[in-house]
Amino acid sequence: EQVYANSLHPGLVDTNMLRRNDLSFPETIMSSSISTEDGAITTLYCATSQEIEEKNYRGKYFDSFGVEGEKSSYTEDEDLAKRLWEFTENLISEKLSQN
Repeated sequence: EQVYANSLHPGLVDTNMLRRNDLSFPETIMSSSISTEDGAITTLYCATSQEIEEKNYRGKYFDSFGVEGEKSSYTEDEDLAKRLWEFTENLISEKLSQN
């Protein structure tokens, strides 16, 4: 009862990860990126805001700056969730058995 599980997307955050990968991000995309400080707002909101508990936010999706966003229809697909869980368990088992 005291666990509030939500998902979030911090937005297009200007980090070294974006600049040091094989993908080429056009300047037009990078010009709309946000700072790491602003990118942390959604995570901090979900982790610390009293509103999460007060409004009983569970299973919600939050976009940049802690704004509640639209969930994909995939989030309600129980068969897909089960397959993803099994895939993840298998992947972890494979990686652990290699060590």
